[in-house]
Amino acid sequence: MIEFRSRALVARVAIASLALAAIAATADATDGRDRLVHRRGGDGPVSIERATYKPDGLAVVRIDLGPAREELIPWDRVAVVEPPASGPLEIGIDRGLRRGDRLWRGQVRLRRGDARLAEEAFREALDLGIEDSPSLFAIAQEGLVAAAIMQGSGDLVQAEALFLGELEASGGRSGRISDGRLGDDLLDERLDLVPLVAPVRGDADLVRLKGAMRRLPQVDAESSLRRDLWLRLLEAEGPPEVPDGDLGPGTRFLLDLARVDAAEPRVREAARRRLVAVAAKAPAWQVGWIRHRLGRSAIRNATSDAEVLRGALDLVNVLALEDAVAPAMRLDAGQALVAALDAVGRDDEASTIRTTLMIEFPEQFQTETAP
Repeated sequence: MIEFRSRALVARVAIASLALAAIAATADATDGRDRLVHRRGGDGPVSIERATYKPDGLAVVRIDLGPAREELIPWDRVAVVEPPASGPLEIGIDRGLRRGDRLWRGQVRLRRGDARLAEEAFREALDLGIEDSPSLFAIAQEGLVAAAIMQGSGDLVQAEALFLGELEASGGRSGRISDGRLGDDLLDERLDLVPLVAPVRGDADLVRLKGAMRRLPQVDAESSLRRDLWLRLLEAEGPPEVPDGDLGPGTRFLLDLARVDAAEPRVREAARRRLVAVAAKAPAWQVGWIRHRLGRSAIRNATSDAEVLRGALDLVNVLALEDAVAPAMRLDAGQALVAALDAVGRDDEASTIRTTLMIEFPEQFQTETAP
């Protein structure tokens, strides 16, 4: 009797063991098949066998792709990663999801026109240390430039705008940022420059700007020269001594703008002639940059009222371009124009321009009743 019970017990244990093994086998078989990654941007979920953290995105082995099953899903396109049945998410995935969430929210906010909150999201993404991912870093920088332009404060992201042009030249732009309110692309791809972030001081803090230029990586061979030219334009320091070698069109354009501030009249006049020829067939934003630089230079170096008025006419052309020119450049041109007209006794014209500026930039002018 005891032997019979023992055999029965052994049989029950064996059956239970087989059942548990079957359940475990089923779990193993369905773990990979049922595990999903839910994606953003209208893409459906994908079934995966396993997932791995990478700085640029979630590396997955997909079940539905046959032999070519490996894929990298950028973090800003990953919404949810279901954990494996056997435990928590793999190391690093939570971190990647936080990064992607901030970048995705920034893009969504830009598309709906909420530039302030978009900027906040992009800065939060940077605070999460995304510098180890060139692609995520590019999205954040481009987002900051777009948000600043939408808020009319492109002068505060001059370093970032230059960096965006360098990314374009090297083929490293994100291609993620889009918004109907911005009209054309953020970047002029002929010159690798952002039209609505102009080389004028505006509200920019030069110390912060120079620090930002040092921190941002240089991604093409001309980065250093382009940044040096930009700073020289802000200070009207004139051009560096560089040979007319094989420079990119954007760098050559900045160099000609800087040459308009050269100490030698011959160099200034030669640059002026070249830029006037360019302006005859350039887009409106580029005409604005040219006329602004020519006008400022003519007034600064004038030896007669006629030369001052020639520069004033250039600045009038900048104002006439309206929204094609960055707000900071319009304001700078208008203020320089008022000062020039006052200097040559054209009081009525100066008063008209001053009133125009007060209407467009009321925050720049204190009212008579202000304390």
